[in-house]
Amino acid sequence: MDNLRFKDLPYWIRTHTINKYHLVDLRQPKDSPGQYAYRWGWIDPSEKVVLAIFNIFCEFFEEEFFRGFCAEERDGKWVFLDKNFLDVYDELKNTKLKEEDFKLSDGSFDENTFKCHEDMRERHLEIFEIYKWWKVDRLELCKKEDEALELWGNYNENLGNYLNWTEDQKNMNKFLLKKHTDAEELLDREEELMLIKIIKIRGSLWE
Repeated sequence: MDNLRFKDLPYWIRTHTINKYHLVDLRQPKDSPGQYAYRWGWIDPSEKVVLAIFNIFCEFFEEEFFRGFCAEERDGKWVFLDKNFLDVYDELKNTKLKEEDFKLSDGSFDENTFKCHEDMRERHLEIFEIYKWWKVDRLELCKKEDEALELWGNYNENLGNYLNWTEDQKNMNKFLLKKHTDAEELLDREEELMLIKIIKIRGSLWE
């Protein structure tokens, strides 16, 4: 409460009890697959960075950005409709801007306004793409990596001492291990790509 003025006390109380803007929640949905269902406790800094960035991004998407696509004016009042983000994403992808909608009163083409709207559309599509990857595509990759890890672990556990393995069993172990590491590396590559995309568009995360 350093240098806190009396008139700011209500705001201080609210932001330390309700909104807590200064804190980042790293928890993941309870239905997240296996090792990716972080809810509490120790977590490596490398994982903290990922969860913090994506949780902040998802908060922006759900509480600010996507609301603009659900607002509709009815009888002079704005109402928010219950829309699925995947449906809105598909609609945005499939709806191309038409030059005839950007004609000036003299019939000429307003190229500057058209380009501004096209740039905004591309930026919106990228935001949707990142959110879809985290909420849909990534979960599928997580499940595959989790399943591959479990399969490899169970195979090793059931065979007992490594010194007693046959050559075929050792080869199968290598195969299952590679299947797991391949799944893990694919997830890491895509995760890094999406993190870079967020960093590049972070200046647009204020709408």
